[in-house]
Amino acid sequence: CIIYLGCMYFLSTWISAAIARLYGKRVLMWTHGYLREEQNFKGWIRSQFYRLAHGHLLYGERARLLMMKRGFDSQKLYVVYNSLDYEKQCEIRKNTSEDKLMELKRCLFTSPEYPVAIFIGRLTPQKKLNLLIKAAHLLKCQGTTLNLLFIGEGPQRADLERRIIAMGLNDNVVFYGSCYAEEKIGPLIMLADVCVSPGEVGLTCMHSLAYGTPVITHNVPDRQMPEWEAIIPGINGNFFKLDDAQDLARVLLRWLHRDHSRKIFREACHEIIDLKYNPANQVKVINAAVRGMPAGQ
Repeated sequence: CIIYLGCMYFLSTWISAAIARLYGKRVLMWTHGYLREEQNFKGWIRSQFYRLAHGHLLYGERARLLMMKRGFDSQKLYVVYNSLDYEKQCEIRKNTSEDKLMELKRCLFTSPEYPVAIFIGRLTPQKKLNLLIKAAHLLKCQGTTLNLLFIGEGPQRADLERRIIAMGLNDNVVFYGSCYAEEKIGPLIMLADVCVSPGEVGLTCMHSLAYGTPVITHNVPDRQMPEWEAIIPGINGNFFKLDDAQDLARVLLRWLHRDHSRKIFREACHEIIDLKYNPANQVKVINAAVRGMPAGQ
């Protein structure tokens, strides 16, 4: 069995997959599949490429449904999801106390009593972090102060810093910078009340949910990455209207004023990761695909 990166832009994959089939090899493609409807020539080409494979390892359920609509056999579409360093994350969250989180919060913020919204990832225009800053400004004008924590670097940092100063939020915003040590990242995510990714959300979603922090992102599936599917509105996160800072502020306010305890939401976040988005489950799905077992069994 040969598992290929399912990217149609590599001519070598077209040739190699065809030859592999001629030699009786089982061919699988690990791919996003369709992130959106592609009712054009490009979509047709993609469909022909995918038909070179006996089966597909997909990141999400929506990709599976879109491929089924195009006539692909549901029993050959394996949803493998995505994951990070699950075992290490479980160890970190087990060994991180509430006292440690409170101490870390005091070290980061001048007003640690306020709720915290975190973003982790590259600071790039496609992440639309200006929406988060605008939403925080709107909330402050309404009487709700929010601390913001940005973990990561990128070309938009200088612009974000200017916006923060212009809106009078500089006392409530921390740019932590790049961080790749999971032992540091885990507690930083855990101390936050919510993780916000105003643009597309990918592995940031897995990272946040694994540490028990709900995720908020926009509501347009065609402009999302597959990981958005892990979010269950009102349970482990929520969605706001695309590019609408006022709606993001509304969703944030509603989430921060939730009735349930933090422990309940932490458990809800962990549950989806423990069930689907972890390496053990991925191994199970990949083994089934390699053996040619029907998907879902």
